[in-house]
Amino acid sequence: TAQCDDGVAQLTVEVRNTGLADSAPFSVDVYTSDGARLSHATFELASGATRELDPLTVATSDWTGSLYVRLDDEGVVEECDEADNILDVGGWPCP
Repeated sequence: TAQCDDGVAQLTVEVRNTGLADSAPFSVDVYTSDGARLSHATFELASGATRELDPLTVATSDWTGSLYVRLDDEGVVEECDEADNILDVGGWPCP
């Protein structure tokens, strides 16, 4: 979700472990469509747990094209479905 104010959006993303096992520590990164990394965090989640990332403040000038949230880029967590590790947040969310 995004909250907007004067050319700045505050982005909040929820990450969920839908697997049957607790995760090892994994990365959570936010990238622009041109590959610039805006945020990096590392944490782990118990099976079935959900965690909201710290809000990320992004200015209009930094939100180029789409933003992407990518989980476990290093492939640390063994998963049945590796395809669900990226979220396309889309273009600038503010009017």
